[in-house]
Amino acid sequence: RTFLLTPFKLITVFLHETSHALACKLTCGDVEGMQVHANEGGVTQTRGGIYWIILPAGYLGSSFWGMVFILSSTHLLATRIAAGCFILALVIVLFVAKNWFLRWLCIGFIIFIAVVWVIQEFTTFHVLKYVILFIG
Repeated sequence: RTFLLTPFKLITVFLHETSHALACKLTCGDVEGMQVHANEGGVTQTRGGIYWIILPAGYLGSSFWGMVFILSSTHLLATRIAAGCFILALVIVLFVAKNWFLRWLCIGFIIFIAVVWVIQEFTTFHVLKYVILFIG
C-alpha cells in the first residue's frame, strides 16, 4: 500500500469494469455508465445483455488484459499498438464515466503513457515496454 502503486491498482479496477462493459455491448446490452472510486472499488451500470456472461467478465477480462499487456511488451511494435489501444480506451471511457475520479484517472494515464512514449521515441531506452509490462 504505497501512494505510487495506487494509480496502477485503480487502472486494474478500470480494466475490470471495462470488461463488464465490453461483455454487455457484445451481448447486445447498453452501458449506462462506469465508475471507479478512490477506495479501489467500481461499478458498471448496464441494461440488457446476457447477465451470466456480463457478471464473470470482470475477472476474466482483467486476466485477459493482463495477458495482452504482458505479451505485447515483448516486441516494440506490439508495445506501441497496445499503448495506442490503451490510450484509445481511456479516451472512450472519458465520455462514459459517471464520476470525476474516473475521468481524472483516465486523463492522468493518457498523459503518463504519452510522456513515456515520447521519452521512448527520443532515447534509446525502450521504457514503454516496461510500463506496459508493469501494467500487465
